[in-house]
Amino acid sequence: MKFEIFEAGREFRWRLVDDRGTPIAVSDGFTWKQDSLASVAAVRALAGAAAVHDLTEAPHAPMA
Repeated sequence: MKFEIFEAGREFRWRLVDDRGTPIAVSDGFTWKQDSLASVAAVRALAGAAAVHDLTEAPHAPMA
């Protein structure tokens, strides 16, 4: 799995791809490449601690 930084139009974006190159997540656009890289760093640091909220179930409580 890896993050790829790329340009789309006049914006910098990142995508997280699996080992076959299939995109798993794609960022919004950033004006500055450094902001895109900072976003990657934030996702890498915080994703493991993220809660999962199943919005298909009532009352939308976090999953354990």
